[in-house]
Amino acid sequence: MSTLDREIRLRLSVQHALLGAVSSALAAVTCGWNGNEIVLEFLVDSDFNDEDRERMEVVASEVVADFGDEAITTIFTSLPSEGPKIPVAKRWWAYKRFQPNAMSVDRKLEWPIVVQILALVDRLFQEKASWPELIKQIRGAADVDILTAGKIALSHNGWRRLCNYRINHDPECKKQASRHMKIHGPSSLISSIGGRFAVAGPELN
Repeated sequence: MSTLDREIRLRLSVQHALLGAVSSALAAVTCGWNGNEIVLEFLVDSDFNDEDRERMEVVASEVVADFGDEAITTIFTSLPSEGPKIPVAKRWWAYKRFQPNAMSVDRKLEWPIVVQILALVDRLFQEKASWPELIKQIRGAADVDILTAGKIALSHNGWRRLCNYRINHDPECKKQASRHMKIHGPSSLISSIGGRFAVAGPELN
């Protein structure tokens, strides 16, 4: 199995297991590999309780069940933290709680607002809105910059798939993808793999 296939399989497994299990006390989840060992790290707030922890242990059990002989290690890291600290060969975000922007990162976003923004993104996808309209609506609802609005949009599987298709098949979208990578560099939301564009999955190493 290629590295990319392994990443996709693990991230999809973790994200599927997290459905319906995420509370407002969970800030982020990362997943990674140490050889054949799966490593899940949960970044949690101070109000993360025993019930939350039990749900995440169930998540870990569901993930390891999707694989063969692999073992799994779970780590719970309390915030404040600069991010995941357990060293692994490869690590990716599986879940990351929305934060408005760097100027207001100290303001914890209320969960109902997060739900409203995600619902907005999904509604615009169902309505087949244009990408500029999507970004405009997200910026207005969440008070974020363009790059952060793009990250929010691409957290939606439908928009992510659509973007991946268009940046490889639509000439104008290809130009915009190249321009985006040139402007944003390491912070780009798009990567180039084997001559094809892909919505980047943020690595944490």
